[in-house]
Amino acid sequence: MKVDKEALYASSIGIEIALSIGLGMFLGWWLDNKFNTDPWLFILFFLAGIGSAVKAVMRVIKIVENQDSENADSSNNKNAKSEGIETIDGFALTKENFSDDENLPD
Repeated sequence: MKVDKEALYASSIGIEIALSIGLGMFLGWWLDNKFNTDPWLFILFFLAGIGSAVKAVMRVIKIVENQDSENADSSNNKNAKSEGIETIDGFALTKENFSDDENLPD
């Protein structure tokens, strides 16, 4: 059974968001009670938890986008090779890609 890494990252993001915010809230509440600073440390650590959650979401989005672009490049190279078109780093070397026909490799 093949496991899709994108699905694993996406499914774990909910847990990561809940833990980031929940841990921030708990730590802020505990420190507020310890130092008698209600509600300032709670608010500070709650916002830090939200920032951590946003960072986690951005990280997962970046990973998924990189996987999508790699898959697209891979499929484009396979299609070009099956049609007998030479590619360099995912770019097909065809006459449409050159302004002069002289620059087209043989």
